[in-house]
Amino acid sequence: MDHFARPDDELAVAQREGVLHRNFQGYTTQGDTDLLGMGVSAISMIGDCYAQNQKELKQYYQQVDEQGNALWRGIALTRDDCIRRDVIKSLICNFRLDYAPIEKQWDLHFADYFAEDLKLLAPLAKDGLVDVDEKGFR
Repeated sequence: MDHFARPDDELAVAQREGVLHRNFQGYTTQGDTDLLGMGVSAISMIGDCYAQNQKELKQYYQQVDEQGNALWRGIALTRDDCIRRDVIKSLICNFRLDYAPIEKQWDLHFADYFAEDLKLLAPLAKDGLVDVDEKGFR
């Protein structure tokens, strides 16, 4: 975790227990909770979609008056985006990645799906910076 947390803090406890999560706002114990952004430049995350409100106050109010909302832009994640998001979340929350949960959740063979990416870990493994085996890496 890239934040300081006292050993008895809920975030530190969640990390030790392997149940820490992260979203665009930071670390959390709440898992994949939908977030509805309210106000200027607010960001919402609902399911696998992200949206941002207008970031200038004048445009924000004008759009609310004219359209009833202030949505400015958004994106729906692809399957590949979601898979990679889950891999990254495991790494930044747990400092390790076990292939099995990703393989089960996304019905894929990790070594095949990430073949090119795994090649990039070889120099790091050679230098002893990461341990890679058939089950995952740490």
